[in-house]
Amino acid sequence: MPNLIKDPYLGTIQYCEDDEFYKGQINYDNNQVVEFYLLDLDFDSQENLKKTLEYTGKIVNDIILNHRKYKLFAADKLLELHNETWNEGKAIDTQDFIRLITLDVVHIYSDDINNTANIYYNDGDLFWGHSIVIYTNSKGELKNAEIMG
Repeated sequence: MPNLIKDPYLGTIQYCEDDEFYKGQINYDNNQVVEFYLLDLDFDSQENLKKTLEYTGKIVNDIILNHRKYKLFAADKLLELHNETWNEGKAIDTQDFIRLITLDVVHIYSDDINNTANIYYNDGDLFWGHSIVIYTNSKGELKNAEIMG
């Protein structure tokens, strides 16, 4: 595997040999920087590498252009849970929810057939420090959101 991948859209992606993954950075929303990781990779074929980089570019581009969409999706899936169980007597609305959560890290998973992404958000203490994770399918469609950790 190459130690560095230079992608015209994603920039420099570095291989972390000890942990066997690639790491890059996303700049979004007024120069906030978030790392992304390419995990479970089999880059023995150039075709798989190309497919994974294309998928990663699609997800990263969507996060940069539409990051509010991801927050709204998480709010749609988790706001009721927060207000019924985690709110400590103080219900919030969708706008409060999306204002409090912040993008933390993006994991891209690749195998010979599919690519998927898990997009992690800091919960802004809505769920007492648990992460919020949004799952995508191989088409980049948002499939589910849950708290983790």
